[in-house]
Amino acid sequence: MKVLDLFCGMGGWSIGFRRQGFEPTGLDIDDVGYPYDFILDDIRDFDGNPFKGKFEVIVASPPCTEYSSLAKFSALRGQRPFPDPEKGNLLVKEAKRVIEQIQPRFWVLENVKGSLKPIYSILGVPRMRYGPWQLWGNFPRFLMPSSNMKKWNGSREESWLDRPLRFNPLGAWLRAKIPIGLSEAIAKACKESLTV
Repeated sequence: MKVLDLFCGMGGWSIGFRRQGFEPTGLDIDDVGYPYDFILDDIRDFDGNPFKGKFEVIVASPPCTEYSSLAKFSALRGQRPFPDPEKGNLLVKEAKRVIEQIQPRFWVLENVKGSLKPIYSILGVPRMRYGPWQLWGNFPRFLMPSSNMKKWNGSREESWLDRPLRFNPLGAWLRAKIPIGLSEAIAKACKESLTV
């Protein structure tokens, strides 16, 4: 069983899928330590047609900065431009294009609450909403893990919420990492559906 992780970052989706026996491949424009097979490419340039039927599952977490309310605060402080949801939607449309090209059995696209209205015009209503995670796609029902973030990420030491507030060049990547408990729960449901 193979999973393609679009906008893979540090591999939060992929780690949970690997734990459930999937072979992950990540795609992103930067390599920040993704632990499995990796395709260094911009999704806008990526052609999914040669991969048609080669992945049973595609997961995607397009960057949330163009939807995030936290980005607005940074913009007010002059640290970045104001969020532009249309710019964020371009990457969502590219993820949708790749999903349609590859035609996996299951797919999940995740983003923040601030993305609901902009992404609605592309993907409709999310299939599941849970805390800050909004999930669109075609995926089997699954049991949600505990809502305790520390449990989702493993041990207390692994939770970025417990780290002291100081500059970390990987801070944005760590905050964007999908909780392993969530990815593993979805992976388990996909595996059970694929092996029936």
